[in-house]
Amino acid sequence: MILLIDIGNSRFKWALFDGEGVVQRGAALHPDDMEAFATSTWGTIEKPLRVVISTVASPQLTERLAGWAMAQWSLSVEIMVSPAAGYGVKNAYGEPGSLGSDRWAAMVAVRSEFKNRAVCVVGCGTAVTIDVINRKGEHQGGLILPGLTMMRHALVNETDRIKIGQSSLNDEGAQISFLACDTGNAVIGGTFYALIAAIDRITHDIVAELGVNTARVITGGDAPALLPLLAAKYIHRDTLVIDGLCVMVQADA
Repeated sequence: MILLIDIGNSRFKWALFDGEGVVQRGAALHPDDMEAFATSTWGTIEKPLRVVISTVASPQLTERLAGWAMAQWSLSVEIMVSPAAGYGVKNAYGEPGSLGSDRWAAMVAVRSEFKNRAVCVVGCGTAVTIDVINRKGEHQGGLILPGLTMMRHALVNETDRIKIGQSSLNDEGAQISFLACDTGNAVIGGTFYALIAAIDRITHDIVAELGVNTARVITGGDAPALLPLLAAKYIHRDTLVIDGLCVMVQADA
């Protein structure tokens, strides 16, 4: 059994992979006490053969998890670093390791699923990332945009008179409409439309460049909220980073 962990900026996902498929999975926000969370979540499972982590979070969080794995299983975790090429994908970055491992894993996953099609991958988390691979699996580069919550915090923190509650920052109870009649919903609607307009326009231009058969794949915590408002057709994959880690560890076996 291999424990796969995807640590994002605000939440993480994990899965147990038995060599053929995922047999157990979960997701959570970053816990205040990582060691207690790890013990309650994985403390009773059989010692895994490997613990493989894709992380874009603070080194301290990853170090705490690594320390727990060593204390619990006497096992060193493997922190994934994006390579120059592998698993059917060629990295476009001049410094391959500077490409986020989550973005690399997502591209590996879509390359495995969509084979010889060009793919545009949209990751909707704390930040929004857009990466493109052509039909040959060659990474064409990508873009990084602020995510919904980041845009909302920027409006609140960088202005004097936009003051809204935490629930408005997190969409709780919000009514998304074209025009709003209160500040909280105006911020929510404005940031939604800013992001969907950007995603639709960017992917439109990518499809125009690479061809109409280009697949648009969307993932990340904010994807379900954005999908109903997007004009183009997107394929939703909820666990794309974990899926990519599965492809890699299976190929390495």
